[in-house]
Amino acid sequence: MSRSRNLLAKNHLGDFQGYCETKGWHPQELKGDFEVLRMTKKGETGVLLVHDRLDATVHYTTGGHAYNLAREFYKSRKVAPIDRVLSEL
Repeated sequence: MSRSRNLLAKNHLGDFQGYCETKGWHPQELKGDFEVLRMTKKGETGVLLVHDRLDATVHYTTGGHAYNLAREFYKSRKVAPIDRVLSEL
């Protein structure tokens, strides 16, 4: 399982949650003090989790499903501005 402590920026959490919802993930009740996002998807084993850390000022910790989706999320954000420019031509 891959994990990253500096992939998902804290100011992108809301956009990331919306992206996950478009992929079929559904928010669940948080458990514990450090969870900031918990989601499940029908047919998937395990849960998507995003955690905070006491020493983290800019990024959340992601692992497993959250890590993979965060990478997809940022790749999709890089492509979007180019699509907008082309559509305005």
